[in-house]
Amino acid sequence: MASHGDVRIIIDAFIVAYLLVAWCWRAEEGTFSGRLVGPIRPLVDWLGLGQSWSMFTPDPALQGCDLQVIVKRRSGGALVWEPPRMDTLSRWSAFRRFRYRGFANSLMSDRAGDCKPALAEYLLRKYDFGDDPAVEIVFTLIDRPIVPPGSTEPAEAATQSVFYTFVVPGHDA
Repeated sequence: MASHGDVRIIIDAFIVAYLLVAWCWRAEEGTFSGRLVGPIRPLVDWLGLGQSWSMFTPDPALQGCDLQVIVKRRSGGALVWEPPRMDTLSRWSAFRRFRYRGFANSLMSDRAGDCKPALAEYLLRKYDFGDDPAVEIVFTLIDRPIVPPGSTEPAEAATQSVFYTFVVPGHDA
């Protein structure tokens, strides 16, 4: 059985290793740091521990993307599911629910191809559709332009695009 000291050493080693990975994460492939992180990159991505430092770049992102999933029903009606929006939550709630943002970002990227059907199946289990079953689940990305700091121009209107469609087995969409 591991002693308290042994567990502490393992935790400290993990923290040091993760800080090293985070420091080297955006290094170019030919560099020492890039070669150091390269072999474990798939594991780090799978764990959801990858880093994006774009907010600290000289040219920060000028758009924000949100996930919206539309469950289409046989009658033509629809149910809309969205992960919690961080800007609508208290600081504590946003801290506790931040994993939803990471999950949504993964779904909207190419990193999580196999997660989309899993979310679709979860939504089919979560909601009782009764006599009006779901026939198709449409994953959309809402692109919200962000006005640069100091700009007096209003932001452009948000756009919505479909990036994945799940057809419910046994139903024609």
